[in-house]
Amino acid sequence: MQYNRPPDRRPMSEGNKLLILILVLVIFSAGGLSIYLNRGQDAALTAGTGTAEPTQDTLPSMEDILGTATEAPSATPVILVTPEPEAVATDTPVPDFYMTPTPTEIPTLKLNSSGDEVRKLQARLIELGYMRDGADDGQFGKGTQNAVKAFQAANGLGADGAAGPKTLTLLYSDQAKAKPQ
Repeated sequence: MQYNRPPDRRPMSEGNKLLILILVLVIFSAGGLSIYLNRGQDAALTAGTGTAEPTQDTLPSMEDILGTATEAPSATPVILVTPEPEAVATDTPVPDFYMTPTPTEIPTLKLNSSGDEVRKLQARLIELGYMRDGADDGQFGKGTQNAVKAFQAANGLGADGAAGPKTLTLLYSDQAKAKPQ
């Protein structure tokens, strides 16, 4: 599709010119007719005076105008005292402005994983005696894999060496068993 196409420079056909001329004449005729009909109503209002002023019959009387007027305000100030609303106990819950964290999936940590989650895993395995002190380097290597297998075997889990959701949930709980001596 071409967007930068030059405008069409062909001359307008005779039929289109005639159609535009007819539309313009219809519009002007309708406008002139409405003006003509409106003047007929104005002539009835002015009763042949030739001016566009309304007659006495169409104006409201002074009694009608004064009868709708309101009283003038008094010079004495009026003080309105509104009683304070009483506190009413409602069952409306109080909003909690602390954000509830969205649940996250527990990642599976396995051989060649790295980062803070691995470091946290290693620190807990050290705490339970499955790894030696100072082995928490954040790299899930063979030593971490062997420690996870030992933890899984001691706690009745399938010993595959990968720390999945079940292993991690039990590892960080109070039910995690320390390494037997």
